[in-house]
Amino acid sequence: MIRGGGVVGPVGGVAWGGGNVQVVAMAKEKPVAMVLGTQVYPLIQWYSGRGTTLDANLGEAMGWIAGAGLTAVEGSLDSEEGIGRFAEAAKAAGLTVGSMYANVRLHDEDWRERGEAAVALAVVARKVASSRVLTVNPEPIRWGGPEDKDDALLRRQAGAMRWLHDTLKIKGIALAYHTHDPEMRQGAREFHHMMVATMDKPMGWCLDTQWIYRGCGNSNVAVDDAVRLYGDRIKVVHLRQSRGGVWSETFGDGDVEHWPWVKQLKAMAFTGPVYLEQAAEAGTETALSMPERLKASTEALKKVLGMA
Repeated sequence: MIRGGGVVGPVGGVAWGGGNVQVVAMAKEKPVAMVLGTQVYPLIQWYSGRGTTLDANLGEAMGWIAGAGLTAVEGSLDSEEGIGRFAEAAKAAGLTVGSMYANVRLHDEDWRERGEAAVALAVVARKVASSRVLTVNPEPIRWGGPEDKDDALLRRQAGAMRWLHDTLKIKGIALAYHTHDPEMRQGAREFHHMMVATMDKPMGWCLDTQWIYRGCGNSNVAVDDAVRLYGDRIKVVHLRQSRGGVWSETFGDGDVEHWPWVKQLKAMAFTGPVYLEQAAEAGTETALSMPERLKASTEALKKVLGMA
């Protein structure tokens, strides 16, 4: 994010003047090569708004992704047949599927059944798409609701995540813990407990910058602290930007500062995958087609990473 004046802080031992200006310069000095792609959620949104589905338009969608200059895509675990169709379309477009995503309810007493179902589909994805990471978001008590998990539910969920990690590891698949904004409530107790309770594994992490920013009251300090605490556990990155508190049509400059995660990825010699997930919400101004959105976001991401 580029902002004018006033803010000075340490980034790798140098001063930075507002957002990502200095980081972009650093990235140009030390080029990095990462696998860049997109999560499918923006495409699911796009087709849904036009009365159809991503599954019915996989060839077109994968062509758009590849045409934007991306080389990877993260799909969603749905069914064995759906994963097969997804993998075939991605391969035809020359895209890799390094990871797959799943929402899994893990705080209820029957979590094991749900976990085993997710593992079974992840094994299918590894076989047909060479996907070696499963990005898992433990479901909230109620989507969109204000309820928070109590200590007993958090401990049960942490145990489920430990089981998932171990079970997937045996299958040659890494687990990456993903969060939305509910996990950041109440001092981010859910987020931190999942990370601390699995530190000995260590369980991997899907860094999703905008959800941390939003969930912690629009705080870049929170994003920076999360990356400082757990950055060495990053397996996957999800990127979305907002401007004035509303998701923007394209990735780039905006509310969320880029320097914390760019610095961390460079320090790790991280090779990816880094996924754009530039979705729309109420208030998002949309003027571009999906191919245009993907291309503009890709160009901005490459500049941030020094890959342009």
